[in-house]
Amino acid sequence: MSSPERMKRHRRCAAHLVRGALLVELMVGLTVGGLVTLAALAVLQTFGQTQRIVDDQSQLLQQAGFVFRLLGQQIRTAGSRDIEAAGDADPTTGATPYRYVAQATSANTTVVRGTSGMPHDTLTLAAAAYIAPDGVRRDCLGQKASTQVPLAATFQVDAGGVLRCKSSSGQNQPIAFGVAAFRIRYRLRNGEAMRDLDASAIEQADQWRQVVAVAVCIDLRGDAVLAGTEQRYVDCEGKAATDKTRRHLVLQRLFHLRADGLT
Repeated sequence: MSSPERMKRHRRCAAHLVRGALLVELMVGLTVGGLVTLAALAVLQTFGQTQRIVDDQSQLLQQAGFVFRLLGQQIRTAGSRDIEAAGDADPTTGATPYRYVAQATSANTTVVRGTSGMPHDTLTLAAAAYIAPDGVRRDCLGQKASTQVPLAATFQVDAGGVLRCKSSSGQNQPIAFGVAAFRIRYRLRNGEAMRDLDASAIEQADQWRQVVAVAVCIDLRGDAVLAGTEQRYVDCEGKAATDKTRRHLVLQRLFHLRADGLT
């Protein structure tokens, strides 16, 4: 075989070797790139799930905070009455006499009343209004409270799991969504002893006027779906519970009545 033919043969062999090496490098590069992409997707998916859980938990906490602020305003001021000047200030002491403003309330009106149900109770507060920063007494809907009509606020959960407040005007607005349970206990004072009862027991014994505090428990159910996990928690009845699809936030608060009643 002549030298030129031998050289051509060597060149063809070298070209095949180069093409084979490039193909192997390409396959290795694609494999490594695919692994990196899969790892990045897994990290992004985990981050997305974590972010949804954090957002869901934050929303639950915000809802619970709003509910307890509103309930605290309404429960603490239940049975309260406005006052007005009853005469001129004393020229010596500068003290001004005051008197209670008459309100349109019934003689048998109680400050707090409710009904028992499962899993939701109903809470009704008489003469419940709070003093807003603008100095105006407002009801649970933020509307100006009138002393010309019996003032009340009713908190109840509808069939869709929405906690609503109904004012004396007949209007109602949602104040929390995804409510799995809304439970109320009432604290009674009997001398130095304290008892916590539900609405049915108090109604049966006709002890509404002895209520000095209201304990509220709310179980809020989140929107984010739990992926491959389940949440174990203690519900408003104090029992262990499990949910395989949604996150729960169960909180309890005790609010004391500042007024002794409307008598």
